[in-house]
Amino acid sequence: MCGILVQEKISDSLEDEYRFQHVLESLSHRGPDSTNFDIAKNYYLGFTRLSILDLTSNSNQPYSRYGLTVLFNGEIYNHLALRTKLRSLGFVFQSDGDAEVILLLIYHYGHEQAISMLEGMFSIVISCDHSPILHLVRDRVGIKPLWYSFTDRGALCVSSEVRQLLQLCPTTPNLSVISDFLISGDMYHDLLSFYNNICQFPPGIIASYYPGSKEFTYTSYWQPPSYSPPTSHNYPGPEPLRHLLSQIVNEHFSCDVPVGIALSGGIDSTILAALSNPSSSIHAYSLAGSTGLAEHQLIDQTIHELKHINHTYVETRPFETITTLRSLIWSFSQPFRASQTLYQYALRKVASEQGIRVLLTGDGADEVFGGYTYGIPYYIASLLISYPHEICQEYCTQLAPLTSFTPSELFSYSLLIQRNGICYQSLTTPPIPVNSLQRDIKSYYAPHTLREFSLNRLFLDPVPYWNTVEDLISMSVSIETRLPFLDARLLNAVFSYPDHLHYSHGSNKFLLRLISDDILPDHIKTLPRKYQKPGATPYLIYDCFSSTLLDFLCGPDPLRFIDPNLALNRFSRDLESRNVTNSDFWFRLLGYFLWLDTRNDLSW
Repeated sequence: MCGILVQEKISDSLEDEYRFQHVLESLSHRGPDSTNFDIAKNYYLGFTRLSILDLTSNSNQPYSRYGLTVLFNGEIYNHLALRTKLRSLGFVFQSDGDAEVILLLIYHYGHEQAISMLEGMFSIVISCDHSPILHLVRDRVGIKPLWYSFTDRGALCVSSEVRQLLQLCPTTPNLSVISDFLISGDMYHDLLSFYNNICQFPPGIIASYYPGSKEFTYTSYWQPPSYSPPTSHNYPGPEPLRHLLSQIVNEHFSCDVPVGIALSGGIDSTILAALSNPSSSIHAYSLAGSTGLAEHQLIDQTIHELKHINHTYVETRPFETITTLRSLIWSFSQPFRASQTLYQYALRKVASEQGIRVLLTGDGADEVFGGYTYGIPYYIASLLISYPHEICQEYCTQLAPLTSFTPSELFSYSLLIQRNGICYQSLTTPPIPVNSLQRDIKSYYAPHTLREFSLNRLFLDPVPYWNTVEDLISMSVSIETRLPFLDARLLNAVFSYPDHLHYSHGSNKFLLRLISDDILPDHIKTLPRKYQKPGATPYLIYDCFSSTLLDFLCGPDPLRFIDPNLALNRFSRDLESRNVTNSDFWFRLLGYFLWLDTRNDLSW
């Protein structure tokens, strides 16, 4: 992973050039190995490189050949096959990196066909000496970010992070986004930010920009897989999917630097560990903490069986500080909604200090393979389309123990979903009034089936949010996180199987368990659900951060979203009773105040 910074060049001002290069230096955490700057006819192009493939300077960027220049952040997992194809066409390579593969594909096939041939996670900027048009691309699932805004003179600016755009582009708080965040935790699902006029490009598209136009032309090169229920005879058996998963995981492990795994006691990360090469040195990291002791027993047993893995427990207490929280919010330039981000950062920080540069996680498997127990009603709703009520009621009897429903309640709720569609909401109502601002946002499509429920999570919320947060926390410590379960090839393949293979025989992730049965350790195979991760929001907000929040509530709210006196009284009561239900809201409110406190540092 690396850092991209681009600014439209609207004059020959040396002041603009120097300012751009100064801002580029603030992206060095994303690319500590080299920083390079170039001037195209219409754009300043900046790049900071974290070397993952081809550690020589031959793969430094901006990468230019044949009148084309490419800036590329991410990884192309099929780059070896594409390299072979290009060699057969007569191309001679000057590097072993994947940026050159992208450039030569664009030169030979054109940018639209070339992008469609890439399998991986990426954000790409394409400049051509013979055309003023700039092309900007994000991967299919939106794993790699790409933000944009405009200067006060109307010049386009593009960056891998928000913080650099704040230094180049004037902006004001986006009050409606902040309101949504405080009330429900909503962020990023409509590509907006905490700032007016700073937005993300959509995933799966090519955005084309003509200098001075202040607008984009969008071309879609991929759509999420559609779903039509297959018959029991026209979907593939488990073997092709088993082979594809193994291939994808192996490709994600491929790199020229030390690689690690974020290992929990669950199925997803254990599959990654089991598929790692026994002849290679793989490092695994798990969170320590009293709430994870039961999970530790599973992890210890996994490590005992997979002897080639070097394992480290990360102590979380040193990171449970207001200093760490404030630093992350300053780095993100906006708050985050869940306390688990603090613990994810702790794991990646320790891994980075031990020399890890690539980290694989099991994120996304729950959405793709049906891991969440609150997806079960949507699964039953899917079955109701094709199966008699009697059979669906039998499934309810099998699966109700995984939920908070009785079998009859589960059946009734599933009927309601199938008929009317229901959006699952996991966040509670704030304990105090919050100024609510209405805005025209991309509405959630109320899902009627498990497949629609999964697509909502993958492309609206929460996966777009977690992808953005994951990129920020990993790149803040110069680590590239890879997400094999969000590979678009895997999505396409899994979505060709019927829904009844996701929750079956009284368990979740039935299809994933089926295709990984021969590699999973016995103590993981029958695990019904994963354990609570170490660290809990009530502990953080009431034991670690309460004094800071009390201090903030004794002062004004500059943006007037809350009444501080009312909030102070209610938080004091919740602090005394240790109200678990309201702790998520208080964590978001603390993040909001810390974000306000960093406004001067954000060049507001």
